[in-house]
Amino acid sequence: MDRIRLGIVGASPERGWGKNTHIPAIEHLSEFELTAVCTSRQETADAAASAYGARHAFADYRELVGSADVDAVTIAVRVPWHREIALAALAAGKHVYCEWPLARDRSDGEEMVGAAGTAGLTNMVGLQGRFAPWVRYVKEMVDDGTLGQIYSVNARLGIPHGYQRPGMGWAAKKEAGNHLLAIYVPHQLELIFHTVGRLSEGSAQVRTHFSSWALPDEPEPIEADAPDNVALHGTLAGGATLSFHAAFVPAAATGWRLEIYGEKGTVIATARSGGHTSVNRLEGALAGEKEIRELDVPERFRLVPEAVPSTAALNVAHAYREFAQAIAGGRPAAPDFAYGLKTLELLASIEASSERGVRLSL
Repeated sequence: MDRIRLGIVGASPERGWGKNTHIPAIEHLSEFELTAVCTSRQETADAAASAYGARHAFADYRELVGSADVDAVTIAVRVPWHREIALAALAAGKHVYCEWPLARDRSDGEEMVGAAGTAGLTNMVGLQGRFAPWVRYVKEMVDDGTLGQIYSVNARLGIPHGYQRPGMGWAAKKEAGNHLLAIYVPHQLELIFHTVGRLSEGSAQVRTHFSSWALPDEPEPIEADAPDNVALHGTLAGGATLSFHAAFVPAAATGWRLEIYGEKGTVIATARSGGHTSVNRLEGALAGEKEIRELDVPERFRLVPEAVPSTAALNVAHAYREFAQAIAGGRPAAPDFAYGLKTLELLASIEASSERGVRLSL
């Protein structure tokens, strides 16, 4: 297969998700060649092209998606721009990998799904946690009956506030789409849904406790309405009871913990930060064991080169390999835009459940 010529919109040479995950992921994958980068300013685009070895540097995403030297486009910028860049790329005949969140809301997501269907091009959304080797190992144990019938799933995430830092005042507003409910919650839920099953019914609470942000680069405190505390209780497909809580916490954060209890065994995954970005420590008691012990993830679940760093880039590299295989096979990628839209619909239902005090409508 010829290498896929990739253009990244949001490839800062200095910081950000593109630099820290996308670049170290694709540079070790033989399926891709990074040919173009785009940032908001030409000087940073030029610096990124020099740093990453790309032939083209653009300050306008429309020039990147229109380039004859680009087969596929990665969107790694703030969520309000996802829709317009994705629509432009699809109209230009490019395959699209869009970071999560897919879009600001269901309306934008529906338009993106429709455009992808009309174009008939491969599209993928960056819910990369499902590709983590530990997740795929746990999924196998669920699917092959090693854990037996799953009775309950408990998950919690407690991390320092991710956005109260210089230059991030814009994230205080819910409409920016860069908050706990929009980003961290769906990423953690994806780990559960992919291994055990999606939510079939439940109820939720969504709260904003950090309602005033004092940032060093802002003269006055910023009034915030971005959600920072989410609780979800319900039933997963297959009958397991789910208890889920994610929160930005002011001190002594304990990180991520997932407990899966089945009739034949227990599995526990933990990480100091988000479960979707970290290499999790896996423990469990299997086949009648009475004591929890450390579980080693078999090497067969790592499907990317050893040179890919064991950071958040590891899961992203696995996602890119799925993206490449879907393009080569002319098949839908998993997860695609349509799957991302289902997740946006779930988040809207979580908000509605909290606001109205009703059960989730799924």
